[in-house]
Amino acid sequence: TKVYTDFDTSVGRDFDVSLVLGFKNVNSPALIMVVFCFILLALFGLIILHQVLTGEKHIELRLISTKGRPEVLTYPGKTWHLFLSHTWSSGQDQVALIKKQLLSMLPGVRVFLDVDDLEDLFQLEVYIDQSIVVLMFLSRGYFTSSNCLREIRHTIETKTPIILVHESSPLHGGEAIGMLSKQCPRDCRSLFFTQPVLGEDRQGEARTLLPWHRVSHFQVETMKHIAESLLLNTPAYSKERELRMYVRDDLSMVDLTFISEFVIYASVLNSGAAEAAAELCGGTTLLEVATDPGLLVPASSQASGSSKLDVFLLYLNCNTFLGEQGEALAEQVRHVQALKLVPLVCLHERAPDKGAVDFSEIICMTPADLIDDGLFTKIALPLEPGIHRALSIKLVARSFGATPVRIKTQETAKEKTRLPGLAPFISRHSFPGLAPFMGLGISSRSSKSRVNEDSLEVPVSDTSKHLSRIGISPQVPNATMPPQAME
Repeated sequence: TKVYTDFDTSVGRDFDVSLVLGFKNVNSPALIMVVFCFILLALFGLIILHQVLTGEKHIELRLISTKGRPEVLTYPGKTWHLFLSHTWSSGQDQVALIKKQLLSMLPGVRVFLDVDDLEDLFQLEVYIDQSIVVLMFLSRGYFTSSNCLREIRHTIETKTPIILVHESSPLHGGEAIGMLSKQCPRDCRSLFFTQPVLGEDRQGEARTLLPWHRVSHFQVETMKHIAESLLLNTPAYSKERELRMYVRDDLSMVDLTFISEFVIYASVLNSGAAEAAAELCGGTTLLEVATDPGLLVPASSQASGSSKLDVFLLYLNCNTFLGEQGEALAEQVRHVQALKLVPLVCLHERAPDKGAVDFSEIICMTPADLIDDGLFTKIALPLEPGIHRALSIKLVARSFGATPVRIKTQETAKEKTRLPGLAPFISRHSFPGLAPFMGLGISSRSSKSRVNEDSLEVPVSDTSKHLSRIGISPQVPNATMPPQAME
């Protein structure tokens, strides 16, 4: 305003101020500034919203036995609960994440990480003496690092408990167990391998390793095992043999089922497919396995007019497309792809004792025409070994449309007994909207799709095509799930 007034005074009111300032009056620049401020506020709000929606969730561990947080105690003279031993070149980011997640899972835990807590490099041994447990993160170059070797040898001398974590991805600094066993000094091998390496052609067998993953479900499972191993060496739980713990929405603590019978086809030509299908059946109810080649016929020739199968299971390992049997399997896959009878799902075996090979090798073994026809358009579902096996089975079942089994609590049963005289009327006349207000607990589904009140209540899945076949809901076999997993 002062600028405009000064122009009017000095040059007269007949002078066009916009020729110098670009605006004829003070209202125009003020309006632009107000709009600009609102735009900045809107952008700031969107950034905050994005960080909230995409930020890492707080993960807190609970004991199954008490539903409470585990105690994190220490011994006299110990400063740290856990010492993180790693090589900077290939393990720095991973152990930083391990520390961050442990601080979230176990409030009160003290974790030594060199970039945060190291004051004197010559005092590495002292830091280990002040720690209850040492976690050794095995990645590329770990056994060739002089500082890591110092930590290893002092851990052996002091007989400090250890936790072994192995980087599983070569893209992120991972190294094969066989190569690590050859790089490990002979005087340290007893800590990592159950048998010595006698020659270049013989590899030591690794002790129990916790694989490090980037898939969130598997990563949380690894963190649970790290936390358990740590707590079992603390005063509060030193006499325990195991500590079963869970996190919120823990899939490993939930039983899965299908609304109706779900049938997967495991070809007899596909070596290992039947065993993998059996594992799926063991972890999920209402899942059936079919092996009859007669089911792989066009829908028009079936009496029912539609395929009786829900999924064609293709199990991928080192033997999938080898030899005459592999050629016959490839022809069967061509038949399924051409007629589009049923969805084809690939399972990638990752267990070394079950013929696991890298997916690049599987691609090399697969006939080119199958790849061109889109066999690997969808990512193959992994079957992980060891501590992640059961969880990977449940993830596969969930991708097929399996849902968690829900158990009704006593409170729910009491609520359903309210106003018993009105319950049949409301149910018969389909007034589900009144149920929440009258405590009837009546499902919005039709009476045909409801499970009997004395049985388990199964949530409807909208992720699988088999829902369209549901007529009458089957009785689900009793299954157990810790009530804390439902919190």
